[in-house]
Amino acid sequence: MTDQLPGDRLDLVLADSTEISPEIAATYERGFGFGPIALAADLRDLGATPARSDR
Repeated sequence: MTDQLPGDRLDLVLADSTEISPEIAATYERGFGFGPIALAADLRDLGATPARSDR
């Protein structure tokens, strides 16, 4: 990650190639088990690809 601050925008490409630029709401110095990025559920679901039916 870069030295971005709350209020900055972060360019991301989701799993389905959707490009988004969400505003950073908070940053953390210590890991809370989230990984490098925690997305709101509505953003997470935006790039979800449908489940495969051939399995």
